[in-house]
Parts: sequence; structure tokens; C-alpha cells
Amino acid sequence: MSPTDDVYYYNDTNWKDKVTKISGATITQDQTCNPLSYRDGMTFTWQNGRQLVSLQTADNNVSYKYDSNGMREKKTGNRKTIIILTITQVFTVLIPML
Repeated sequence: MSPTDDVYYYNDTNWKDKVTKISGATITQDQTCNPLSYRDGMTFTWQNGRQLVSLQTADNNVSYKYDSNGMREKKTGNRKTIIILTITQVFTVLIPML
């Protein structure tokens, strides 16, 4: 094993394939196995099952917004905002321009 390889730990007696640590850094998870916290104070917030709402680290806070269909449409962090367009939204914008 090289120094850059991660070691995965599966120490949950009830959920045998649930990762509990990666290379010694503990991962806490919710009931659906979404990560809640990880190394270096990283924390995650979830909604509606698998929708990541926020990710916080020591130097960055990232938030995510979803449309009514549950598709991620916006990501905002300390450094920038990214608007994610679906193919339908792209065509809605482009077709009137033709």
C-alpha cells in the first residue's frame, strides 16, 4: 500500500457495508447513509433524502438549491455562484433567439 492510499473502515455492527472511517477520519452519517460530518470539521446538511443543502468547511460554506423536480439548479459558495441549467431551460432561452 502506498502512502496516498486510503483505508476504509466498516465498523457498524448493524450495517455491514457502511463506511465509518477513511484513513482514521471518522464519518458520521444519517439514517440513509448521507455523510453528516467528516475530517477537519467538514459538515453536511441534507433535505428530502439525498439532496445536499449545504457543505461547510473551515474556509468555505457552500449551499445548493433545487427546482420543483428535485434537480440541482444552483450552487453558491464563498468564492462563486454556479447556475445549473437543464437542457429544457437552455432550449427555452435559445429558441426565441433564433
